[in-house]
Amino acid sequence: MRRCRVSRSLLDPYCRSAAFPALVPYGGHHHTLLPSTRTTANMSSNKRKILPEAHETRDTKRGRYTGPPPPQTANSNQHHKQNPNYQSHSEYKNQQHHNHHRPPVLDSVAPLVASHYNARPDAGQAVRHQSPIIGLRHFNNWCKATLIQEFTKKARATICHPGGDRTRGLRVLDMCCGKGGDFGKWAKANVDDLVGIDIAAVSIEDAKSRYEEGRTRRGPAAFRFRASFFAQNCFTQPLSDSLGPNPPPFDLVSTQFALHYSFENEVSARQALKNISGALRTGGYFIGTLPDAYWIVKRLKSEAGLSFGNSLYRITFEHRDSFPTFGHKYWFLLEDAINNAPEFLVHFPTLKRLAAEYGLNLVYKKRLHDFYVERSSEGDDGALLKKMLGTKIVTANEWEAIGIYLAFAFQKL
Repeated sequence: MRRCRVSRSLLDPYCRSAAFPALVPYGGHHHTLLPSTRTTANMSSNKRKILPEAHETRDTKRGRYTGPPPPQTANSNQHHKQNPNYQSHSEYKNQQHHNHHRPPVLDSVAPLVASHYNARPDAGQAVRHQSPIIGLRHFNNWCKATLIQEFTKKARATICHPGGDRTRGLRVLDMCCGKGGDFGKWAKANVDDLVGIDIAAVSIEDAKSRYEEGRTRRGPAAFRFRASFFAQNCFTQPLSDSLGPNPPPFDLVSTQFALHYSFENEVSARQALKNISGALRTGGYFIGTLPDAYWIVKRLKSEAGLSFGNSLYRITFEHRDSFPTFGHKYWFLLEDAINNAPEFLVHFPTLKRLAAEYGLNLVYKKRLHDFYVERSSEGDDGALLKKMLGTKIVTANEWEAIGIYLAFAFQKL
């Protein structure tokens, strides 16, 4: 596997590492849930037929990696071979920016992020099931549900009152909770107390409505946990602004698909980690998902310009001449979800180092493609994925978009 050909200066932390991490091969697994990415001829990319007997490989003309492939359909017994990793290109002198809809540069993205999510409608379940990214949504929800189940169990196992009493309930902070899309997952994990905080005030109101509706349900779908909600920027303000000076400690903090906003600068990244560590009890866990900066940078360097993606997503950079540890902004569009919003690269070794300064020790990290390989064949996790996907499939374009992300967990020492 080739190393980066760009400068190893301090301005490019992604090239200081020895090499970009390779993906786990599919080896001898018989994958049974997701389609492969081969298509029939004479069909458009968004209406193509998925065939189970082959997978895509690297495009040698463009240096573009099209996998790893989605696993096979239920009737296939084919084995996948390991795809080659991305091949880095040298930097191009004449860079073109072909995205004509990029918003203007702002001093801080927080107001834009808040307004973006405030403007998103709270679509009902029927509408969501018609989404062009429904397979991606189900897959990401499975990843979050699996992560939540695992680490709520671990957190519950370490709850201990003075004298050894382990009977109290689990207390969770859903930081950047959005409209409350994970409430059902918390209910299934049998948490007792939930605090939801988000920068978008409209999203918090939607979360309150979703919670109240869930309280009226009966059976396993009911929300039996107690909950409170606050609108606040968790990355620039101390949690005491909402929770008071000495709130009861949390057993688990979750930040799903949001921590990258804190890497706008070092101050906000530190404030985020200070809030998380300060909220957790000793032995508690911090879990989440975020974009994999190594994958994004490698993918960018395989293209001549500043933008890449497919029919469902697009990532557009403002420059590619240097990659600072903090504040490296790009614009992200995900069909039916994110309308060209600003995001920031998270240099994971820096995140790990800063987290350690606040007493948070990394205990788990997996790219979502590898997360699938690791867990889809396991009993409860595999059964849950089958249930959540139902008759839906994950298309090749959705599978590529899923590869943007990774899952992580830290434990407070």
